Amino acid sequence: MMKRRILPDLVLPGLLVVCFWASSAISEPKTLLVIDSQVGDPYETVRESMLAALKKRGYTKESGFTFEYYSLGNYTGAAKNLWQHRIKKVKYDAIFLNGTLAVAAFKEIAWELSGYSFIFASVTDPVGLGVIDEYNQAPPANFTGVAIHMLVDERFDFVRKLMPNVKNIGLIYADMAQSHSYRKWIEALLLQEGWEDITFHFRQVDFIPSDGGHTRMAHISRRYILELDPIVDVFVSAHDQLGAQRPFATLLSKIATKPLIGVGFKEVRDGWGAMASIYPDRAEIGVQAAIMIDRLLKGETVQQIFPERPRKYGISIDRSLVEKAGITLPPDILLEAEFFP
Repeated sequence: MMKRRILPDLVLPGLLVVCFWASSAISEPKTLLVIDSQVGDPYETVRESMLAALKKRGYTKESGFTFEYYSLGNYTGAAKNLWQHRIKKVKYDAIFLNGTLAVAAFKEIAWELSGYSFIFASVTDPVGLGVIDEYNQAPPANFTGVAIHMLVDERFDFVRKLMPNVKNIGLIYADMAQSHSYRKWIEALLLQEGWEDITFHFRQVDFIPSDGGHTRMAHISRRYILELDPIVDVFVSAHDQLGAQRPFATLLSKIATKPLIGVGFKEVRDGWGAMASIYPDRAEIGVQAAIMIDRLLKGETVQQIFPERPRKYGISIDRSLVEKAGITLPPDILLEAEFFP
């Protein structure tokens, strides 16, 4: 039976520590360190899928596999403490970084450092962070993994297909690296032919670390929601911790008259308040990451494991909110979407 152990000598702000240890009878154990930027989605879905996929590949306590799990609580300082008090003292066969903040923090600490191999997931812009040069080619150092974003033109093509008369789009985002990358991509998109009639109305809120920071950021966004509601035709969730968590979507659905297009399936499936969402399949991202970890644990180097974009996407629609908005769904969306409730 596996034992759970809390490390009493490690005091890290906002950090959840759970360690799983295998039987001492294992001859060649493999140890994986799992680090989330914070508790919650998209990290939870990706992590659980990754671990389940590894289990299917034979990584169990009986085979000699163990893992430790930590959440940084969106504090970069927690990564430095974890490095000093744990990682430097323990030999890990692979380190899984789940989220932009986690990757940025450990790039600063361990870039090109011999003996440390990192697989990442749930990162919006790994190229912009500088951990890879491009997808589907050898990474430059000791980081590789799977991005989480879908191309902005595909996402906003979906918005225009859903709402053909849309002209003004509201996007409230947090002051986070992934949000700044996303805004640059949108601004580049608007310079392309065919997007001249679309205007984005951006508003930025301060980034608040901690596992509950997204709730406080949502409260701050209230005034921007009310300001933009008379101006825009639709809101879109940000590709960051403000947009990916429940409080923002729920607040907007209560105080705005315009609908919300989300970035994940829970915003629709779990009734957070989004009318529709098109998103990368987070569970499949976890599977992609598990394949990379498997290859690493079997002896391949990081440079042999090329970084990837998500392979699968999904569409979720809240039928009642679509009807409330008076939207007639195109045939292809009717065929491709999953409907709730």
